[in-house]
Amino acid sequence: MPTPNRVKTPDAFWDALGTLSISRAALLHETKLPPRAFASESRMSTKQLFALWEALQKLGGDDIGLAITQTMHGPTLPPSFLVAFHAKNIGEALHRVARFKALCAPEEFHVAIGDEGCVVTTA
Repeated sequence: MPTPNRVKTPDAFWDALGTLSISRAALLHETKLPPRAFASESRMSTKQLFALWEALQKLGGDDIGLAITQTMHGPTLPPSFLVAFHAKNIGEALHRVARFKALCAPEEFHVAIGDEGCVVTTA
């Protein structure tokens, strides 16, 4: 089975960026991606997602991921984010998301943690 190459970015993510004064226009300029890549309900390719995070680091600094997480509000988060926030470490967070997806979403989320790192696949 081929690995899916599309990632949906939740509205809560874009809301958090707005709170941090990082606009989609600034990200589009920095990433040089087409406007449809950041449209609501669109899905980005893995390559586009990495371009987004590289641009976010340039625009918001090395701690931008933490800043985004701190500005996201519980009621606006997808439930899969909430289950991850209550984990004691990243490994447990990933396994909680996988369990949530198995119970509540029409997609599969697999986590394999080994000595060399972690591999997450979706279907």
